[in-house]
Amino acid sequence: MNKYKDNFFKLSLQNLVLLGLVIAIKLCLSSVAIGPAFFKIGLAFLGSVALGYLFGPVWGGLGGLVSSLLHLIIFGDKANVLLGTMLSAILVPMIYGFIWLFLL
Repeated sequence: MNKYKDNFFKLSLQNLVLLGLVIAIKLCLSSVAIGPAFFKIGLAFLGSVALGYLFGPVWGGLGGLVSSLLHLIIFGDKANVLLGTMLSAILVPMIYGFIWLFLL
């Protein structure tokens, strides 16, 4: 039985702390890129996958929103102000969460 089907919206204190740690890891990975200047491969999607896998679509989407807002505050990236960028930061962990929800 999947743990998200019973308690879809509940989150314990330990899971909330883990959510904060995964958001911090996602922020650290968003500044890491591999490759030359004209072709960079970012690693921020690994944080989105972890958010979706560990917390499901609801809390994963909320974690994506929080990480996008923190990225805007810390790094000052003006691209995160755009609605499409903010929406994709929410939807990507939600999509991963729904995939893991229905596969497990």
